[in-house]
Amino acid sequence: MNKLLYFYLLLAAFSTFSGPKAMGQCTYTARRSGNFFSAIWDVTGTSPACRNRPFPAASGSDIIIIDGFNVNLNQDYEVENGGSITVSSNGSLVGSGRLTVGNGLGSQSATQLMIAPGSTVDAQQIVVQNATVLVDATSTNPGTLATSCNLVLLSASILDNGIIAVRGNLDLSGGGNTNTLCGSGQLTAQGCVLGGTGAVARLTQNCVSILPTPSICARGIPATGCPGASGGTAPGAGSCDLNIPGTGQNCRPLPVELILFTATLAPSRAVALRWITASEQNSASFAVERSADGVTFRAIHTVPAAGNTSSRTTYAWVDEHPPLGLAYYRLRQIDVDGSTAFSAIRTLSTAPVSAVHHQLLIYPNPAHGAARVVLQGPAAPLQVYDAFGRVVRTQPSLAPGIETVLPLEGLPTGFYVVRCGALRQRLTVQ
Repeated sequence: MNKLLYFYLLLAAFSTFSGPKAMGQCTYTARRSGNFFSAIWDVTGTSPACRNRPFPAASGSDIIIIDGFNVNLNQDYEVENGGSITVSSNGSLVGSGRLTVGNGLGSQSATQLMIAPGSTVDAQQIVVQNATVLVDATSTNPGTLATSCNLVLLSASILDNGIIAVRGNLDLSGGGNTNTLCGSGQLTAQGCVLGGTGAVARLTQNCVSILPTPSICARGIPATGCPGASGGTAPGAGSCDLNIPGTGQNCRPLPVELILFTATLAPSRAVALRWITASEQNSASFAVERSADGVTFRAIHTVPAAGNTSSRTTYAWVDEHPPLGLAYYRLRQIDVDGSTAFSAIRTLSTAPVSAVHHQLLIYPNPAHGAARVVLQGPAAPLQVYDAFGRVVRTQPSLAPGIETVLPLEGLPTGFYVVRCGALRQRLTVQ
């Protein structure tokens, strides 16, 4: 089988898995940015508990969907068997809480963490136990999984096509031969890989032979202030694996670790830009650049950088006079030596949209087999996107006010985004 074909079939398997719902399982879909443990969610589910819980409990098998919003993980959270977290559309789950994916029960594929291109999950520590993680990417917009301390893998299946940034240790000591890491992305650990000699080789040897394995780099020095090895009874299981290409002083973190960059439209039609760095080394400034066509950018503002810091730093700036229509933004990070690096591009529409006269109506929702769509606004083509930002359905240009049937046959159960011009709606397929 062609390697690329197999690679995308595997991606499809990750994104379309749909097991039976656990008893009492609720679906929490973020409707705005805010704290994870607050009433920022639309809650659905047949269990009475779903009607009585405006936000997730500290642990559970619920389905968490963050599509384009920035959610602060302000406390620890555990995804139990059968639960999942999906972060998409440049959304983020970032905070000082610890995230545990899986509780050791069920199959690996039953419990999932899925990070779409351009989206970010960054927690104090992440433990993956008998669960699956997908970090997806496009050629210019990687998804990011990051930790302030350790990433602990215990019978974990990881498909990394984006960036995994571990600012502590990559702890494989308790996983033995049951962990798998495949993909075309990169993994960097500022500490070391715990698990003894050969730990990384065991991690990647379980990949199907035609799949790539990520580039892996570790400093080889245990991170200070982070926990030691989590387990393992084999001799040397708690020591560092030094048999990794790139291990040592040449494995350095990027001068600036950008873990979040968002552009949102304010009620005043201004564009609020926000970005967060995990750490910075010799950074001088950030130039905010804007474009009307996504090709030619010019700097419109400069923000001084923190210089040198190992802590998270949050920046914000408001573009009070954006162009009318589509606006493209990116950051140009400038070091003290003059070297530069660019962020991913963020796109949004600044065209005025009337909540009364411009809207996209979809019914029934949830739907099965087909849904009916009515566009109240300018004619535009319609696209249906899955949780990873991939187009799974298209319709020719919709005429305003005309009901159109949207076929849904063949789509796995789950959550989708229907977009028509500047309008969008969430659609649940059952």
